[in-house]
Formats: sequence, C-alpha cells, structure tokens
Amino acid sequence: MKLRSFQVTNYRSVNDSKAVDVARRTTLVGRNESGKTNLLLALEALNLPGGRKALSPTKDFPRDRPLTEFSDTLDVLRSRWQLTDEEQKELVQHFPVPKAFRS
Repeated sequence: MKLRSFQVTNYRSVNDSKAVDVARRTTLVGRNESGKTNLLLALEALNLPGGRKALSPTKDFPRDRPLTEFSDTLDVLRSRWQLTDEEQKELVQHFPVPKAFRS
C-alpha cells in the first residue's frame, strides 16, 4: 500500500493544505514556521503507537479561528492510497461488494 496524496485541514497552523501529491521522494519546502512540521505531525496520526489520540482544542486547532468552530468530529486528515492487486483482493474478502454495486 502506497500513500499517493494527503490533505490536512483544521490542524495547528494549517487551515487547508490542499492536496499534496506524494511520490517516492517528496520534499516539503517553505519558510520557517510555515507549517511543514504540522503537516508531518498530522500524517503521523495514520500510524501512532498506541492508537489515535483526541485532538486538543487549544493545542491542535488553528489559533486564528474561534474555538466555537472546534468539534470532536473535525476533519483533519484525508489521504489517498494505491493498493496492489493482492491487497485489493484481501479487502474484498473482508468487505464484500454489495450485489447492488456489482457490474
């Protein structure tokens, strides 16, 4: 399974990163304190030892936005992945395609 792209929203200094394409080698370039580390911290949530942790409204929510906009169900990270044929077959075994969607 390969990460192909990701988008970070509503996280620390990042209101919306827009889609970031990921290749075999990807470089994040920007000025100091422009959000590069925060993008990586959001990505780290995909594989945290011990599982996911709840977001803190005072630490993890953008400071330039009112805390009334914070919610426990806030969308922070979206990712797009490429699966091998073998991985796709394994997923279908665990999550069969409903008959209504079969061609």
